[in-house]
Amino acid sequence: MPPAGKFVDSIVIVYLRIMSQVQTCLHRFCRIAGRIFRRVVIIAGVFFMILLVLAFTDWPFMACYRLGTAGTALEGNPDYIVVMGAGGMPGAEGLMRCYYASEAAAYWPDARIIIALPTLPEYFSESHTRRMYHEMVLRGVDSTRFLFEITGTNTRSQALAIAAMAGRPDTCRMLIVTSP
Repeated sequence: MPPAGKFVDSIVIVYLRIMSQVQTCLHRFCRIAGRIFRRVVIIAGVFFMILLVLAFTDWPFMACYRLGTAGTALEGNPDYIVVMGAGGMPGAEGLMRCYYASEAAAYWPDARIIIALPTLPEYFSESHTRRMYHEMVLRGVDSTRFLFEITGTNTRSQALAIAAMAGRPDTCRMLIVTSP
């Protein structure tokens, strides 16, 4: 065999050895990856079966309910009853909020009532804010107790505007009427 043939043969032998080692490594990797994948699928299946069983109980509702009502006890009388704006008046949400705010206003007669609903000042007389006001006046709330927050366009900006209205928001107690 010419010397070039020996060189090519040695390259082929080295190549075959490397490929054999690569194949062995790939085989090990695939076995390990397969085991890991199988375990992940089994764990995920068990997890989702537990979630499926829990879906037929009241535990998810109670968890959300407790998150929304934890620490909501009102200590003392509120200084302000804040009625957050609803989808429109006379809509179901708006009427329910007006009803509960009127009940709270009757229970705490010294509390001022703030209706927070964005409204352009030039259209106030025909706005949903004014309709909420009229609904609560019809339910027996004194018309001199009302304040209006009409500048906020989202909950955060309404909260900041109400805090500015209240003067010292860290010392006032507020009862907020909104959707659960």
